[in-house]
Amino acid sequence: MDILTIEQYGEAERAGAERSCNRIIQCCAPTLFLHYAYPTTVASMTGLRRYVDVMHEGRVAATFRDYLEGITEHEFELLYRVTRAVAELAEARYGRRLVATASLLRALHLVRQIRFLHPEPNVTIFEIGHGSGFVGALLIAAGYGYASTDITEGFYVYQNHLMNALAPGRVIELATDPRPLSDLAGLEPGTALHVPWWKFMVAAPEGPFTCEVVTCNHALAEMHVNALSYSLAFARRMLAPRDGAFVFEGWGATEFCPIWAVAKRFADLDYVIAHNNMPVSVFVPANTANAKGALRLPLPWRKDVVRHANAYPQQAFIETFHPPIYITDNNPLSALITAGREAIKPRYNKTLGDVEAMWRQVLGRDDLASDDERFLHVVGSGPI
Repeated sequence: MDILTIEQYGEAERAGAERSCNRIIQCCAPTLFLHYAYPTTVASMTGLRRYVDVMHEGRVAATFRDYLEGITEHEFELLYRVTRAVAELAEARYGRRLVATASLLRALHLVRQIRFLHPEPNVTIFEIGHGSGFVGALLIAAGYGYASTDITEGFYVYQNHLMNALAPGRVIELATDPRPLSDLAGLEPGTALHVPWWKFMVAAPEGPFTCEVVTCNHALAEMHVNALSYSLAFARRMLAPRDGAFVFEGWGATEFCPIWAVAKRFADLDYVIAHNNMPVSVFVPANTANAKGALRLPLPWRKDVVRHANAYPQQAFIETFHPPIYITDNNPLSALITAGREAIKPRYNKTLGDVEAMWRQVLGRDDLASDDERFLHVVGSGPI
C-alpha cells in the first residue's frame, strides 16, 4: 500500500473517535506529553522529520557503555540496514537526510533481550507505544513478525513510513484498512501490522490475535491509569495462549505513577516476575509454562512495615509491590537471558567508533547531532 498521509490519519482518527466512548478517548490522550507541552501532531509531511530520533538525546555514549557494551556483526548489519532506510526515507519524504543514533541504540538493546528468548524469527512481537519505531524496524529487518500501536499522530505516521521502507508490500495499516484487530489471528515472519488507538482500545475487546512477546518501553508509568490496566489485560489475552512474556526495559517517567504502582497492576492482573534487573524486566501470566520459578507480588511484609502500615500505607505498598532485582536459573526465561548475555560477549567485534563511522558515512557529514541535541546543549539540559 501507499504510505499513510497526515490527512488520512486525521480523517481516520476523527471517525474512530466518533465511534469510541469518552473513557477510551480520555485513556488515549498522551498524558505526559501534554503535561510537558511536547508536540504530538504535525501540519505536513516534512514535519515528521522531528520524530526521526527523539526521546534519548545525548545518550549515545551512555547507552553503549551501560547497556550494549559491544555489538556483534549481525547487530551491526541490522543497524546499517535501518540507518540506510531512515536516511533515504527522510531525504525522499521530509526533505532532509537524517539518521537515528541514541534512540536506535537503545532499541537495539531491547531487541537483543528479545532475541535471547527467541533467537529464531518465527514469532510475533506486539509493541505498545512504539515511539519512533526502531524496536520494530530492527525486528522487521531481522525477519520477525511485528505489530504495534501508538496514540500520538507524529510518531504513528512516521512509524508507518519506516515500516513501509523496511517491509514494502508487507505492512497491514489498520488506520486505513477497514478490518478491526479482532479479524486478525497472527502475522507471518517479516510482516508488520500497525494498529491505531481506536482499534486497539475498544469497549469489548475480542478476537484471536496472539503473540509470543508484548513490549512497552519507557511508557508504562506515563499512561493514564485505565490505559495501563487495559494494555496489560489485553497483553495477557495475547500472551497466555502462546506461553508468552511481557518484555520491556525502562518503566517511563514516574511523575504521576511510581514503579510500584505499575508492578501492582501487573500483579492484580495475575502476572508474575520471571526476570527483573536494569537491562530488562520480564513479566509472564501466572499458571503458564514460563511462570515456573517466577516471583509473585506482593512480597511478604516485614514486621516493621506491618506495624506502621496504617500510619504509612504508601510505604507498605512500596515495600510489598516495588519489584526487586530478580534473576534465577529456576525460571526458563531468566535462565535464557543470563545465558544469552554470557554467550554474546565473545562475539562483540564492533565498537561505538565503528557505529559512529557508519552513521557518518550514511549521513554524508561528520556532525551527527540532531537539532534537539544542539538546542539542549545550548540550554544545558537533558531530555524531559
